[in-house]
Amino acid sequence: MICCKKIWKHSFINFFILVCNPFFVYPETVNDSYQRDIPQSQVLLVNKSKTLIKDKKYLESIEILKNVLQVEPEYYRGLYYLGLAYFYNKQYDDSIHYLEQALTIRENKQIKEYSIFNTLGWIYMANENYNKAEINYLMALRYEEQNTYITNQKLFNNLGLLYYNLSQVELAQKYLKIAVNKYNSQSAQKTLSLVNALKEKEKQSTYNFNIQNYSDIALKEAEFIGNRIFMNECRGRNKYLTFWGKNEKHASMGIGHFIWYPKNKIDIYEETFPNLLYFFLNNGIKLPNWLVNERYCPWSNYLDFMNNIHSNKMIDLRELLQKTIGLQTKYIVKNLEISYSKIENKLGYDKKRLSHIKKQIDFVAKTSEGRISVLGIYALIDYVHFKGVGTSEKERYKNEGWGLLQVLEEMHCEDSSHSRQNFVDAAKKILKKRINNAPINKNEKQYEKGWLKRLNTYL
Repeated sequence: MICCKKIWKHSFINFFILVCNPFFVYPETVNDSYQRDIPQSQVLLVNKSKTLIKDKKYLESIEILKNVLQVEPEYYRGLYYLGLAYFYNKQYDDSIHYLEQALTIRENKQIKEYSIFNTLGWIYMANENYNKAEINYLMALRYEEQNTYITNQKLFNNLGLLYYNLSQVELAQKYLKIAVNKYNSQSAQKTLSLVNALKEKEKQSTYNFNIQNYSDIALKEAEFIGNRIFMNECRGRNKYLTFWGKNEKHASMGIGHFIWYPKNKIDIYEETFPNLLYFFLNNGIKLPNWLVNERYCPWSNYLDFMNNIHSNKMIDLRELLQKTIGLQTKYIVKNLEISYSKIENKLGYDKKRLSHIKKQIDFVAKTSEGRISVLGIYALIDYVHFKGVGTSEKERYKNEGWGLLQVLEEMHCEDSSHSRQNFVDAAKKILKKRINNAPINKNEKQYEKGWLKRLNTYL
């Protein structure tokens, strides 16, 4: 994110922590409905610790919960409440440590409790780790339908607070309005008035069409864009940095699931992972010795890949990809310029079509007030990464493509007022056409829900 003034870091956040109801909710249960094998005696102790937290007796709560975890070290609610108790006692590192442990237990045991993402997001935000805060809030957003009404009320308010603190006015307004209109949050209404005042103070800035302008701004916003792509492709989890879909002919690596083919198994989709490795080398990143000369994916298919998921090579890859998330984002962002060059080359001297493409890019990349729209630039960049540029003749079903070029040609905006919605509508139409044109054995209908959900992140 662009460096911004910490408008409310201490006074604003601490006010809500100390005076208002906390902006996260506890998992409510009488008997433990998440882990039924936990003895009743330990459940009652955790319930007692919860009461102590509400009574601000944090040290007593911590002592009880530590004793519980000596008996039941994988007790989700025990870890959750211990994280909360440490948070209220202002021991933030310990708080995050135990809540992250709880998150791991939740995933391993497939516990269907969703408030932890909002809780972790709030604690990371209070600790000024906005990157982790955003990742957890966006994960919580995935479970809006499963969340309680109160959780969603607090979640959308928290997202508004996060983006307000980062001077992302457009996004702050978006989530605060949902908190107010859909979940009747009075706190969000107050924050929204502050955001509207901030918006009035922003300077107007306009650009003549220059794809470099958008790419440069995207690089400054690489953290925001990277988080969104990481959520889209990897669900915000490091274990998905190395992935192979059951019905795919290639591995998918990194936050963008860059395609990597085994030798002699090239499919119609453009391979991108080898170029990312060159990008790493050009930016001073040392690759594992075995990877330096490894042009092809060393695993031949899905089963081979999964049988080696814990191998040394796979561990090397995940460690490399985990520490280079920022560079991966920059690689994706720089592809916006390359993508536009491909479109220019494809259209050649057809000035009418090219002029239409330029206008549609401009409309998507700007707000109705003429300012740069980070969400709009994210939409352009993510769609290229998601479904390609649309210039390759190999990426066709029944001679029809599905890339950025096809989406922009489907658009007919006359200004920026509803441009992102128009972009999403056009993209949905193009992808539905792709599904209908796809060979029956590919069964692309199974991906439709996930694809359309991803497009909605552009709004």
